[in-house]
Amino acid sequence: KAPGFTILVVLTLALGIGANTALFSVFRGVLLRPLPHENGGQLMYLTQKTTASGVNAVSFSVPEIIDLRRDSKLLNGFAEFSAMPMTMLGGKSPVQVQAGIVSGNYFDVMGLSPVLGRAFAARDDGAAADPVMMLTYEYWQNAFGADRGVLGKMFHMNGRSVTVVGVLEPAPPFPGATDV
Repeated sequence: KAPGFTILVVLTLALGIGANTALFSVFRGVLLRPLPHENGGQLMYLTQKTTASGVNAVSFSVPEIIDLRRDSKLLNGFAEFSAMPMTMLGGKSPVQVQAGIVSGNYFDVMGLSPVLGRAFAARDDGAAADPVMMLTYEYWQNAFGADRGVLGKMFHMNGRSVTVVGVLEPAPPFPGATDV
């Protein structure tokens, strides 16, 4: 009996449904969609909070990592990651890179493979291991022009000689963006 009121109610419902659909699509795309890694929906990045200082997202110490690795009954794999800026020498000029310091099993846990060369292995862990690095795909493209000759090339990173052993497949950064 009141077509104006009916049109107003239908438009209000349409706008509400459309807005909810748009918000959920963005929410799902940003927060709920798993990483495009193998088993990406099962990946977690663990940090701890220090109650004394109130600081969130503190990395674990080496003894804590050893304990977590040994005592964890729920995790299928446990790999270490920490990022730090480094100065890389050996190219045309010194360059500042964001380096991801990872354990030898990191790429296995992440489900990532190299497109060139090899990934890290258990033999690459520990103080006695030869220092090696992988380049991210994006960094390899931008800094080296996708030159396959970069494999085996030696660079100096913060006072240590490091050999390039591989180039990582294109993947979104997790848990943080790195170059090498």
